[in-house]
Amino acid sequence: MKANITRLMALVGMVMCLASAGYGSKADLVSSDVALITAPDASESRLLVKFELGGIPEDHEVYYADITFHVPGLADLQEIELFELASDWSAENVNWNDAWDTPGGDVRGGTRRYWITDERTGDLVKFVVTRSISRFMSGTDSNHGFLIVLAGENGGQLDLPTESPVLSIHSGP
Repeated sequence: MKANITRLMALVGMVMCLASAGYGSKADLVSSDVALITAPDASESRLLVKFELGGIPEDHEVYYADITFHVPGLADLQEIELFELASDWSAENVNWNDAWDTPGGDVRGGTRRYWITDERTGDLVKFVVTRSISRFMSGTDSNHGFLIVLAGENGGQLDLPTESPVLSIHSGP
């Protein structure tokens, strides 16, 4: 048992040394664009968020990335989905119909919506987006941000987050 604790302490020390020597980093990025768009009949709203990924060294690999934010008024059993957007937009000129081939937002994967993951405590929502951010940073896919909706066939009304969504990226060379 003592040998295992000693090995664990040595491993923790090594990880701390590597992190302090620049072999790993964490960046918390606040969303650069946030918009709430609503269907013309007001039956559904969708949240759009985009992050500028500058500041992450080009030679770094993404080990883990997540988006967290608080949404007021969520029922305990409501599910929220997150999809990668396939078309560019800006908060100043986006609405339900304009800027999209598909009203409400163009998502990657054609007509099938792309769900990443959802972990929620109270009004805190957390999506793990490691693969998406890795593809955006490598240039494999363009970074047009994400579309967030209430799950289900007809969606529903989603409120703006109480604070700007935050993207946390853990990376290293």
